[in-house]
Amino acid sequence: MKEAIIQESNYGNCINFYELDLTTTCSVGCIYCGLRRRGERFDVLAIEDVLNGEIPEKGIYLSPNSDPFFRDAARLAHQILEKFLPQGVPFLITTKQRIPDETIELLSHFADQVIAKISLARLDQTLNRYIEPAAASAKERLETIKRLAEAGLSVQALMMPVYPGVDDSDEKLEAIIEAFAQAGTSMVKAAYVLMRDGDSPKDAEMLKRMLVHPILKNSWKLMTEEIKPHIGIAKIPRIEHRIQFYEQLTGLCNKHGMEFAACSVLDPPILELSGKPRFVRCSSVWMFREKCVAVEVEIE
Repeated sequence: MKEAIIQESNYGNCINFYELDLTTTCSVGCIYCGLRRRGERFDVLAIEDVLNGEIPEKGIYLSPNSDPFFRDAARLAHQILEKFLPQGVPFLITTKQRIPDETIELLSHFADQVIAKISLARLDQTLNRYIEPAAASAKERLETIKRLAEAGLSVQALMMPVYPGVDDSDEKLEAIIEAFAQAGTSMVKAAYVLMRDGDSPKDAEMLKRMLVHPILKNSWKLMTEEIKPHIGIAKIPRIEHRIQFYEQLTGLCNKHGMEFAACSVLDPPILELSGKPRFVRCSSVWMFREKCVAVEVEIE
């Protein structure tokens, strides 16, 4: 059996934590992600060496290339948290799954050491099943946010990735932001989907799975700008479209007492905007207990 390894983050300009995956590939099977191809097997990793190793010098990120709460991975995630939280190690947790009750009970005793991020980009469960086949339902993810918030944790909602012309109508944005607020979300971060039309088999498969869908295929028509995110070159809606999107979400989040930040890892060009854009751009190295940094913020 392969062993789990704690390693330095690949997101150097974003997360200054060690990374730890608990399965060999991602189990969710999202159509926009090349980490796992359809039908590809995934296995849980042996975590004994991690559990028996030295206390990490900085925080642990669960998990950059997998979901820490998918089936058997949830048991391993609980063991890791149970081992290191009492040692003072902070955790960043990102998931599309339901977090078990016993794990939320554990987290509640170390709320100031944990930032929980629940990924949910739309309330339309029919689309969710197509885009993120093995993820928990929108209802379950909102319930997870509520349970975490009630346990005293700071919970962020990740609206990533949003499909242009599909997920970003006024009505849909109003509905999902209100749902986040009612669940107890403290911050919303958002980014549009990134698509590549390169020659690699993975790129071709991801693009095909979008273009064959009767609704999602319309998004491609709006993705006319090329940018360089943390990996490769990808297409995304034009900068004017994205700015309007971020500003709208800022207003909606402020209306409901939440913070908003646009992700500069998935949208690097926003860091180069001149003037004073009316939204926060998450741009600095992410350190525990630090919020996303506003490069320039002017909300009227």
